[in-house]
Amino acid sequence: MRMKPLVLLASWTRWQSSAQGSDPLTKELRVFMSTFNLTRFTNIETLRSIAPVNLCNLLRPHTKYLETRGLKIPTDKRAESLDYDRLIEILRNPTQRMPATLVDQLYVLHEMSTQRAMDVLLLAANEEGVVIYSNEAMTPADFVFRVWMVNPTLVEKMHSRLVLRRRRRRDCFPSHGPDKQPVKPTAAAIKKMEQDFSAFYIENHRDRHCKVFTTYMDDKWEFTIAHGGLYDRIETVEGDDVTTKLLRPRLYATVALDLLNSELTMNTDMKRAKELFRFYFGKLLYDDPNRFPGSTKYSLAPLVELGVDALAVNSFPGIDNVVLQRVLIRPDGPGDPYEIKGAADLFEYLEASGQTLETQDEIAEAVLSVTFTDNRTPRSVSICQGNVASYTRDEDAVTLEAWMRERGFIVPRQKPKVATKNESLANV
Repeated sequence: MRMKPLVLLASWTRWQSSAQGSDPLTKELRVFMSTFNLTRFTNIETLRSIAPVNLCNLLRPHTKYLETRGLKIPTDKRAESLDYDRLIEILRNPTQRMPATLVDQLYVLHEMSTQRAMDVLLLAANEEGVVIYSNEAMTPADFVFRVWMVNPTLVEKMHSRLVLRRRRRRDCFPSHGPDKQPVKPTAAAIKKMEQDFSAFYIENHRDRHCKVFTTYMDDKWEFTIAHGGLYDRIETVEGDDVTTKLLRPRLYATVALDLLNSELTMNTDMKRAKELFRFYFGKLLYDDPNRFPGSTKYSLAPLVELGVDALAVNSFPGIDNVVLQRVLIRPDGPGDPYEIKGAADLFEYLEASGQTLETQDEIAEAVLSVTFTDNRTPRSVSICQGNVASYTRDEDAVTLEAWMRERGFIVPRQKPKVATKNESLANV
């Protein structure tokens, strides 16, 4: 059974108090470090949404550790000068001395820093008699921070109750080519990447700003690409004055090379960027721009060929039940027609009504309801014929994709055929 992040942090704290002289990387700590990453526990946007003075106050109890990692915490008057880039590098590359309480706080802040979470926490705080005065501007992250400083138990309790259904979309591109280790990106290569991507974003009416953060952990190279988005006009309110401001948001694309499954995964809001990333990272890591050609990863054919049997769990570790809830079918014809079939349990409904899912047309998308062993609340997963999957939680992907591979929803990777000596001579 997989351990939940907060439970794992408690285990890590217990380890710290009893591990004197033992192996600094115990099994539990290795699991923790393999799951701690920017996209799950911290986010640059989340950190910047916290008022600098609040963030500095959050970090200040951990000054001794942070200074050993090259980060100085400024005074409240100079809070704006906090080195965010250095802080992110520290959080993305934790060491055995990373304070568990700091990780815990950042994890909860990240998960609770939404309008919905703030509204729920506000009601709970009022019921508990926790009053947060709003005589100054506060983002949801600032509000959560203020409540945390007064009653951290309340924040943790509401975090555990609140189910935030935020989809994690992943475009997945299998590798094509002989198995070999990628080239480790150098600092010069990353600098060149930032310059090249900057030119790409300028060409697409974004800003020249581009910063690439890299990390290697658990058989995976991860690249976070910070860049400017399109301008947005928003109305702002200051007292009785309403003004319109033109803002360019800072956005983030992620690209990961999964060495275990030999594939490139990415998440970006720009369709053109996907082609760039496939080409660029193939060239950067393998000196082969066609290393990730865009071949199909996911197939929904088992739903038609096997019916409900395609969803069999058969005591698969980590998964208790899988139910089909919706399919999107795209028939051939003018006007881009489509048909949606859905039910709480689609196969059960079809059987009761004397129907089947058999179709000559392509099933373009399927939505599954998956019950994982570590949580009785089912979570939604969307799989598209081709290369796209969307998960409610990032950590679901590892378990579910192993199951999908076993059930035939993932197309086996086609390795290039190696010619025999006789075949090679015949081609001379």
